[in-house]
Amino acid sequence: MTLSTPACPLGDAIVMNVKQSIQNVHPEFDVAVEIVFTPPWNAGLISEKGKLMLGM
Repeated sequence: MTLSTPACPLGDAIVMNVKQSIQNVHPEFDVAVEIVFTPPWNAGLISEKGKLMLGM
């Protein structure tokens, strides 16, 4: 996954929440979250469903 910026102050919390959310549904999974910054994040990467949820 990626964050909006490498300096995101919530990065650790987001990673922990992603892991916990997956483990809540699939406790048998060993969850590893990898942070990447290629390609750089931009609003064009938001899915159509995500845009609707954000009111875009």
